[in-house]
Amino acid sequence: MRAVATEAFKAYYGMQPLDFPEGHEFSGDVAVYMLQTGAPVEPADDEARALLSAAEAQPPAPEEQDVPPIDGTINEVLAWVGDDQERAVQARDEESARDKPRSTLLAQLDEIIAD
Repeated sequence: MRAVATEAFKAYYGMQPLDFPEGHEFSGDVAVYMLQTGAPVEPADDEARALLSAAEAQPPAPEEQDVPPIDGTINEVLAWVGDDQERAVQARDEESARDKPRSTLLAQLDEIIAD
């Protein structure tokens, strides 16, 4: 597997600093690592292109939940909401639908919605 640097850059690989001048071609594990981490490189052979295509075909794992953690603590719900009014409305709706909604959480969500 081979890759070519599209611009000059520095990177760490194996806890060692490496300099890559523009146009430098490199191969093996370093090429795989640079292709997978989004370094300014282009694939230089079919194997590298296949690796890059496979990585692009896989959707990234969601970093955050799309639904509020209503069964969690008040702090967890508020951390999920942050200062996002839309999330606050969503969390408030979910909390209000519970058998025993937490009045403290509802009040804090109302403050976020009102801002």
